[in-house]
Amino acid sequence: MPRQMPMMTAIGPTGKMPAKKPHGSLLRIGSRDNSPPPLVAGEVDLTDFDFMPLDVRRLLQSQFWIKSMMTDPRLAAVSVNLWAVSWHQIPASSLPNEDAVLARFAMVDLLTWLEIRDAVLEPWVLCDDNRWYHPVVAEKAESSWAKMRGREAKAAAFSKRQSDRAKQGWYAGRNAGRNANIMDKDKEGESEDENLPSSNELSGSAGHKATLPRRKKRTYPVEFEEWWARYPVKKGKEHAYPAFETAKQMIGIDGLHTGLDRYFKYRKENNLDRTPDPWPATWLINRRWEDGT
Repeated sequence: MPRQMPMMTAIGPTGKMPAKKPHGSLLRIGSRDNSPPPLVAGEVDLTDFDFMPLDVRRLLQSQFWIKSMMTDPRLAAVSVNLWAVSWHQIPASSLPNEDAVLARFAMVDLLTWLEIRDAVLEPWVLCDDNRWYHPVVAEKAESSWAKMRGREAKAAAFSKRQSDRAKQGWYAGRNAGRNANIMDKDKEGESEDENLPSSNELSGSAGHKATLPRRKKRTYPVEFEEWWARYPVKKGKEHAYPAFETAKQMIGIDGLHTGLDRYFKYRKENNLDRTPDPWPATWLINRRWEDGT
């Protein structure tokens, strides 16, 4: 078998050869004191962001891609799998430092993974949260996260403007009703024009127009609410529910509760309290109930 060439990057060249980095054990190893901080913030969650940008020209012209295809095409295929999986990890662009899990993400058996692991992980950075980060994927993740937050800010500003306009319309309707009452009092004792609407009609009409529909609060089944109450992160409930229903079909309600107990025990035994829990939808989609099995 030809000698495998070290990678320069998994998406494009970085301009220099990265330093040799330690790899994880079959279970997990603790982070090192001199490890850098995570390359992206812990809040960067792209699990609902289906599109992952890929600089095709940068990739095809990179030394990594050319050497991989010439020496061991497995490196290229495995790397593509890991980039894609890391995109929907939390934080985005990261992977856990566990060989068994990485082999599964890479879609190869464990022996094959151990054979090519050092070459595949060459461009990745092991940070002080004991997770691997790919610099180029991290760059793309930060950019996508900023764009997504920008769209959310614009949507919030638009919603506020609409709400302000609705409130202004309500005040105008209320004032119209008050003015009509004053006019009725001034004309008290005088004959009224049959074609002139009464104050009650005016205020009633304005009040009808000013009534704003209230959004009905969504309700969920009791079995989901009970599981939700146990999960430590209360974020993304609307997205977590369909993932919960899918997982329930796979392992049942008891299996989800048992899996949650096993997950808590796994985190405690492996001293993972420093790392943030994933959002509920991510936990369910990634089958985290299997942690510790």
